[in-house]
Amino acid sequence: MNCSICKNTIQPQPVSGWDKGHNPWPLRDSGRCCEECNSELIVPARLTIALGMTIKESRQLVKEYNIE
Repeated sequence: MNCSICKNTIQPQPVSGWDKGHNPWPLRDSGRCCEECNSELIVPARLTIALGMTIKESRQLVKEYNIE
């Protein structure tokens, strides 16, 4: 399965073996996304929407607290 954002192959999660990726909303309405796109793009975008933060603040929060 390929990521609907970067088009790379979605790799299985090391611990669980889950290989179906993540929900790509709000950047895509369908498909699945890889771990990297989820961490770098999706989570910050969701924080931006939910908390009214800037995307820069959201990305910093993700890095600071290792939010996945």
